Amino acid sequence: MAKTILIHAGIWIVYIFFQVITYPPSGSDIWMQIVDIGSSFSSFIAIFYINALFILPKFLNPVRIFSLVLSQLTLFGLFLGFHYLKYYYFLPQIDAENFGKIPLSSFTPPFIRIYIYYSLFGVGYWALYNYLEKEKRNNELEKNLLEAELSYLKYQFNPHFLYNSLSLIHSKAYPLSEELSSSVLLLAKIMRYALQGKPGERVPLVQEIQYLENFIELHRMRFSSNFFVEFLKEGKAEGKYVISLIFISLVENAFKHGQINNPDSPIIIEIKIGDDWLKFHTKNSKNKGIKDPSTGIGLANIKRRLDLLYRNNYKLKIYDEEDIFRTELIIHNIKSL
Repeated sequence: MAKTILIHAGIWIVYIFFQVITYPPSGSDIWMQIVDIGSSFSSFIAIFYINALFILPKFLNPVRIFSLVLSQLTLFGLFLGFHYLKYYYFLPQIDAENFGKIPLSSFTPPFIRIYIYYSLFGVGYWALYNYLEKEKRNNELEKNLLEAELSYLKYQFNPHFLYNSLSLIHSKAYPLSEELSSSVLLLAKIMRYALQGKPGERVPLVQEIQYLENFIELHRMRFSSNFFVEFLKEGKAEGKYVISLIFISLVENAFKHGQINNPDSPIIIEIKIGDDWLKFHTKNSKNKGIKDPSTGIGLANIKRRLDLLYRNNYKLKIYDEEDIFRTELIIHNIKSL
C-alpha cells in the first residue's frame, strides 16, 4: 500500500511540474499564485480519485445508472462551487489586481471541460486497474487449478481401485445381506461422483444434491434408527450449475461436531434455489462429548475455493454460538455454464 501511494505521488508531482512549466504562473504575488495552483490541482486530483475509487466501482452498473448520474452531478456541483467561491470571493478579496472577477458565462465552460478531462482520466485508470486485477486473478486461478489437478491425478489411482473393489463387494454381498449390499453400493456411488470431473469444473446442481442425499443416506444406514438429520429442499435445481463438492465440507463439519443422535435438536441441512441463486444452510447443536479436535482446514479450504471460483458472487457466513453452530452460503450466477 505504501509503495502504491509513493508511486501515485511521484506521478502526480511529475505531471504537475510539467503542467506548471508549460503554463508558468504570472503576477506579482507568487504566493497567491502557488495557492491558486495548489488548490486547483488538489481539486483535479480529488475528481480523479473519487471517480476511480468510489463512483465507478460502486455505481457503474445498469441497475444503478440513476445513482451514477446523480453522483456525477453532485460531484460536478461541488467542484464548480469550490472554484466559484475561490475566484469570485476568496482570491479577489486578497489580490484584486491579479484575480479580478470572471464573468459567469466565461467561467463555467472551462471548468466543465476540466471536470470531464479528469473524470475520463479516472475512468481510464479504473479500467486499467480492473483489467490488471482480472489478469492477476485469472493467473492465480489457473495456477491453483493446475496444482489441484496435478494433486487430483496423483491420487486418482487408489480411489479408482477402491471403487472397483466396492462394486465387486456389492455384487458378492447382495445374496447375504441386502442392507450391507445397499450401503456398499451407496459408498461406491459417492466415490464415483467424487472422481468425476476436474477441479473447478461446474456440474449440474441436481447431481450435487443427489451426492449429498447419498452421503446422508449412507450415514443413516450407519446409525440406523438413532439418526436425526433433516435435509430440506426448496426450488428447482434443473438447469442450475455449481462447482462440484462445494457443500460437502459444510455437511461433514455438521456431522463431525453435531449431535446426530439427538431427536430434540436434529442436524438441519437446507437448500433454497432461486432463479439464478441458491442459499445453502446448515445448523447443528454442538456435541458436548468426546470428539475429534477441529483443525479448521475444511472450512478454510471451502473459503479458498469460493474466493477463487466465485469471487464476488458468493457470501459465506459462519455463526459459532455457545450451543449452536450454523453456516450460510449464498451463491449467485448458477444458471448458466
